[in-house]
Amino acid sequence: MSQLHPLAAAYQRARWMRRDAYRFLRSDWRRFVQLGSELSVQYSEMECKFRPDQPRIPSGVPEGGRWTTEDGSATALLIPAAYKGGHHLVPRGVYNKLPLRSDTKKVFDERTTGSLQDRSSNRYDTEHRAYNDAVGAELQKFMDQKGVAPEELTPEQAKEFVDQVISSRNPAIRNLNIRIYMREIMRGLWRRSRGGE
Repeated sequence: MSQLHPLAAAYQRARWMRRDAYRFLRSDWRRFVQLGSELSVQYSEMECKFRPDQPRIPSGVPEGGRWTTEDGSATALLIPAAYKGGHHLVPRGVYNKLPLRSDTKKVFDERTTGSLQDRSSNRYDTEHRAYNDAVGAELQKFMDQKGVAPEELTPEQAKEFVDQVISSRNPAIRNLNIRIYMREIMRGLWRRSRGGE
């Protein structure tokens, strides 16, 4: 029988462990668990609610303050790769077609809704295609107003454009963003009503 890789084991353990599991531990649990056993390590981690030696993402980015893995990727063990970044406010399909500076692309890549719990929130459906087209048109209009070519667009201007996308009144942009946020809110309420966290 093949042994489960430690990262896979940690992922599976995290899937089935409540975030508030520490509340279910007795204060005297050490009396009943052998010191140094795997169960002892798990209980210690639950009691701490986090690993003290685990690094955090710096503040100032959408996922700032979250615990990360040693390689710096945000919660890589807990969230499937397809959903951990969330919905890009400026879609990759828009900015990857342009000859942008790498630091400008980085701004667009990092500005997301954050991790999504509901897999169906960010599907590439008709509404998402309309969103991509609308954001692409808005980006072109923004660059024309600023009088810059794509390769001259600065990170500060990219941040300004993302803020413009967030507050956009264009129905194609606004409706998809609202749909994603509402699904996430409803998913969170549903999970809480079922006793999850």
